[in-house]
Amino acid sequence: MSLAEINLKIGGMHCAACARRLEKVLGELPGVEEVRVNLALEKAYLRYDPGRASTEHIHEAVQQAGYSVVPELLHLSFAVTGLNCAACVQRVEKALSSIAGVHEARVNLASGRAFVTYDPQLTNEAALRQAVIVSGYGVAESGGASAEDRDAAQFKAARRKMIIAWLFTLPIMIWMIPEMFFHYIPFGHKAMHYGMIVLAAPVLLWPGREVYSGAWRGLRHGSANMDLLIAIGTAAAFITGFLSFFTPIANYAGIAAMIMAFHLTGRYLEARAKGKASAAIRRLLQLEARTANLIVNGEEREMPIDQVQVGDLMIVRPGEKIPTDGIVE
Repeated sequence: MSLAEINLKIGGMHCAACARRLEKVLGELPGVEEVRVNLALEKAYLRYDPGRASTEHIHEAVQQAGYSVVPELLHLSFAVTGLNCAACVQRVEKALSSIAGVHEARVNLASGRAFVTYDPQLTNEAALRQAVIVSGYGVAESGGASAEDRDAAQFKAARRKMIIAWLFTLPIMIWMIPEMFFHYIPFGHKAMHYGMIVLAAPVLLWPGREVYSGAWRGLRHGSANMDLLIAIGTAAAFITGFLSFFTPIANYAGIAAMIMAFHLTGRYLEARAKGKASAAIRRLLQLEARTANLIVNGEEREMPIDQVQVGDLMIVRPGEKIPTDGIVE
């Protein structure tokens, strides 16, 4: 006979008498072989014959005893793409928290991951991922590239954009130096006007294109972020390049390229820091124990850590990793 196991979160217990009463009620059910009720954890552990008892009968017995079965909350973690600042984090957290059934939503900017605790009876993983997408960000597929590969790809993309931006921005800065210190403009005033626009345009439209798309996403969802600030500043400066031909406004198109280049440099440094932080977190998680030695029916068995249940008896020998917290017997 193969016995099934179940852990239930019980609501309404206030004292040891409640725990004993519930143990008695559940123990009298046909097919139930073992019952343990933990008042401190508000948990009930049962081993039963699925051919003679069912989860519906167990839930009904708990309710008839005057208690309730609290739905077990699930924990979900997934990678979110497109996060650039604290405002992005707040927007994704707000989108996730607004879903019915979500008890907690946290987004880590350094690791680029969302951590959600939710009631599976009210929502599901697909709805949570869709909420992130609707808020203007992306969700990495669970079966896609690994976290290491994603971090490496983001770092390379940030570095490439930074290099391209500076390839066009450095000539602008070099062109400005003679005028700033010697009041001399190489190739003449008109050539410099055209040159500032021609050199700045690729910086804004090529490596800076993602900044403008991020700003548009924020505006579309009614919030402002760092991308919007950079987009407004660079666009305003770049427009002066055209206005300077028929108005007394000075040409600041080159300044727009500088702002974008410095911003993309910050993005590169951020991607490098995030990559290092994520790698450190992954190395820390690798220190966790993967298995636990349990005593099952008087025999020692090695079980995966995700199969350890409340009430299991575990052996930890000197020098071994402690798989979970618990009470020392």
